[in-house]
Amino acid sequence: AKDMAYEHLIDDLLAAQKEILSQQEVIMKLRKDLTEAHSRMSDLRGELNEKQKMELERNVVLVQQQSKELSVLKEKMAQMSSLVEKKDRELKALEEALRASQEKHRLQLNTEKEQKPRKKTQTCDTSVQIEPVHTEAFSSSQEQQSFSDLGVRCKGSRHEEVIQRQKKALSELRARIKELEKARSPDHKDHQNESFLDLKNLRMENNVQKILLDAKPDLPTLSRIEILAPQNGLCNARFGSAMEKSGKMDVAEALELSEKLYLDMSKTLGSLMNIKNMSGHVSMKYLSRQEREKVNQLRQRDLDLVFDKITQLKNQLGRKEELLRGYEKDVEQLRRSKVSVEMYQSQVAKLEDDIYKEAEEKALLKEALERMEHQLCQEKRINRAIRQQKMRKLRLRELRGAQVHTVAGKEGWDLTPDPSDPGSPALCRVGRKCRGARTEKRKRIDTLQLCLQRERQAAPAPPACSLNG
Repeated sequence: AKDMAYEHLIDDLLAAQKEILSQQEVIMKLRKDLTEAHSRMSDLRGELNEKQKMELERNVVLVQQQSKELSVLKEKMAQMSSLVEKKDRELKALEEALRASQEKHRLQLNTEKEQKPRKKTQTCDTSVQIEPVHTEAFSSSQEQQSFSDLGVRCKGSRHEEVIQRQKKALSELRARIKELEKARSPDHKDHQNESFLDLKNLRMENNVQKILLDAKPDLPTLSRIEILAPQNGLCNARFGSAMEKSGKMDVAEALELSEKLYLDMSKTLGSLMNIKNMSGHVSMKYLSRQEREKVNQLRQRDLDLVFDKITQLKNQLGRKEELLRGYEKDVEQLRRSKVSVEMYQSQVAKLEDDIYKEAEEKALLKEALERMEHQLCQEKRINRAIRQQKMRKLRLRELRGAQVHTVAGKEGWDLTPDPSDPGSPALCRVGRKCRGARTEKRKRIDTLQLCLQRERQAAPAPPACSLNG
């Protein structure tokens, strides 16, 4: 029975050693996998080092700032577009008002021209006809003829003075006609100069009338009658000029309002776009033709600056959108790398847990092996002690038998055991020996079972796995 128990224990030890070897191989494979995982982790960490993280953070901050700037620029562009639309509407309304006023003015002029009768005055002595003065300009030939007739007919003490005054009036009228020809343009844009020339025309007519009135006492009655005819024509011309002035004033007000709106719009655009070189903020109201052309060129240059600024802003917006797309791609790659890193970390944690469990199992198996070896050593000692006791008992028996034989030889006893007699001393001794051996075996088996149960109960539970282990 002892030999069987020893054989079973040896088989268990061999099986445990085989399991330990197989587990050691698995542990070595797992260690290799761990080293590979650590190398991969180090590679990933090297790829995503601190510099790249800082650059990514800076890029994220730049993206946020650029998104804010983009929103601000979009708001400004919306404001500018709304302002431009508003100004366009106002300009359209002003253009419509200008067209309406021009049509009105043309209608008034046509009606006045149709209503004006051509009056002709005939003199008694010389039958000289004097035509009424036109609203816009006097013809030089008619004026020269009328004033020459007046000079011929003038008689009296102040004849020379009247002639000189008439010459001065003629020179002034010629100068006025030249100015009108210069100031008149095909577009009729210079309304301010025309109004100024109309005022000058009225002044010249007043001067002529004063000259003629000064000459009235020296002139005869017929000359006075001849002078009254141009006076009636001048009244009609004044009425027409007043109507023209009212139309021109309306047009001038509309143009002034449109120019004011243009200046406001250009100033707002310059302030919104930070354009400091806009120099066309000058009113054209009291400027000459050359100065107006210069201001027009300046305004054209301002328009080019605004167009260049808008194109620049559009290009900047396009570049910033491209940068945003690139940054979004980088952020997506970073997220993917983070997900892969988390996956690798979870795998590494699982591998570490498995390695920790296997190490615990290995430690438990080592402890069990040590206990089994200790038990084997104890059993060997017990067996040695039992053998020694047996050897001693055998020696004692041999000594006693030798003594008995010596005594029996001396006294002549018969020591052969009788099998039919159960009470013979030899048979009693043999039965006692067998019983003692059986009891000793049972005691040993019981002690071994108790030791195994105690070891199983005293075996500690495996501790919880830690990630940092």
